[in-house]
Amino acid sequence: MLVDRLHRFPPRYGPEWGSGGIFGLRYHKGVLYFTLAFEAEAHFIRSDGERVYRFQLVGGEPGPRSGGDTYNAVEVVDEYVYFGGWVHAPAIYGGRRGRGGIILFHNKFSHLHSYNVYEDEVKLLWSDTIRHESRWAGEISEIVYDPVNDRLVVARADGHEHLGIYSIDRRSGREELLSKDPGLKGCLYLDNACFDIMRDWRRGVEGVQCLDLITGEWIKQPVEDYSKISLDGYGVQWPLPGCAVSAYA
Repeated sequence: MLVDRLHRFPPRYGPEWGSGGIFGLRYHKGVLYFTLAFEAEAHFIRSDGERVYRFQLVGGEPGPRSGGDTYNAVEVVDEYVYFGGWVHAPAIYGGRRGRGGIILFHNKFSHLHSYNVYEDEVKLLWSDTIRHESRWAGEISEIVYDPVNDRLVVARADGHEHLGIYSIDRRSGREELLSKDPGLKGCLYLDNACFDIMRDWRRGVEGVQCLDLITGEWIKQPVEDYSKISLDGYGVQWPLPGCAVSAYA
């Protein structure tokens, strides 16, 4: 049984943030998927076995990987599990600074993979990097399937460049910028793909943006005063997003 293959993961040393936890947990067509961050291990568990993918398709160079996903970026479509995030491929240690060590960001990639549950096969669909020592390209923090145009709409707000809402073709990996306003989390609501607007993590969520999947038009609603829409009538000091989900349809 699948449950018999579940196990614990003891803490290990991982670059940048140390040992991480389980992200992107999703059960689809008999396969349980999750990424172990910051160990850069994607696990695909089924009743008759387990595949562990260590992000060797990203970067093209040998060496230990670090990262994976820290935003639960996962979507399922037909026989595919799409998972995204970021990964150091390979990790570059910059030596000791003070009481700790540092990691350089030259090899930090944003990524989007597909896993075929029927073929038990992982493919790299898309990746991006800016090859900078301390700055990085926007991480994939959300994946929303667009059933009207048969594409993936992804959110990118955590980073310094290449931020916004993008579409990525499910077959070719071709990307297209849809909105220059960065977003961290989102979900499908009726015929709309809705995301938060977060231009600066220090300011937090500044509004909501929704893409009409049929017309391609955006509706953007800023939130200037949270006290006017909160249930208790009070404001918010640091409005950060959690999970996004459609409450009703």
